[in-house]
Amino acid sequence: IPLLETLLSIHIGMIFTNLDSMGVFIMFVGGFYKTAIHFFAFSIVMTWMVGKRKPNWVIAIFGLLLPILALFQFESLEHQRWKGMEAGVYNIVVYSLIPVFLLILAFVKKWNERKGKKK
Repeated sequence: IPLLETLLSIHIGMIFTNLDSMGVFIMFVGGFYKTAIHFFAFSIVMTWMVGKRKPNWVIAIFGLLLPILALFQFESLEHQRWKGMEAGVYNIVVYSLIPVFLLILAFVKKWNERKGKKK
């Protein structure tokens, strides 16, 4: 991790000896924040696709299913990292096409709403 290597290379004095632990803590909290933002965005998209107003039911259902799904999909953290390294290029392609698919989905939904209003 480049940030951790940069933080570890700092040897100014005894004050900064625990700077690496603070950097790891900041990255740890940032990872949870990023995961929470992505999960909330997923729940908003799912409620928008279904046509509901509040994402509470999606958060409850998928929040309970996510750890169970992760346990069934990966045996351990090492297995997850190994599979992640295996399909690196494939993941980049899929994640770069997701915004395009969402844009197409938004246009189709708007087109269906306009078509429904004309009838």
